[in-house]
Amino acid sequence: MLINRIPMEILPAGATTVQPSGDKGLSAVAVALLYHSGEIPAVNIPKGTKKLRSYIFNDCWPSSDLVVTVPEGVTEVHSKAFCNCQLGSVEFPSTVTALPVDCFRDTSPGKIIFHAPKDSITGYPWGADNEPEVEWRG
Repeated sequence: MLINRIPMEILPAGATTVQPSGDKGLSAVAVALLYHSGEIPAVNIPKGTKKLRSYIFNDCWPSSDLVVTVPEGVTEVHSKAFCNCQLGSVEFPSTVTALPVDCFRDTSPGKIIFHAPKDSITGYPWGADNEPEVEWRG
């Protein structure tokens, strides 16, 4: 994650799940940084993460240009992972092969990028309030 252009690691060492709080997940302080902040241009989820739990990005309004990059190795994205957020783009790796139908509940992402064959991840627009641009790079 970048705050005022300064890189910041948001997960403790050895964490494999990004979740709003709890053991071996994203700290409450780190989650609070995402909420209603205009200073966060990008969130880079650390390598080694396997899951994005529900509401990890909830009420997150940093900027319409926020870029979220999900690293290779993440295999699960839970229901409402991106809920009530403002997002510029979200990029998913080839290891993400499905999204819940409400992944982007009450969210209007500008662009969703998949490293997967065209139309291989069904459920468009995955609960988004808009019809986001989708780019397939598989």
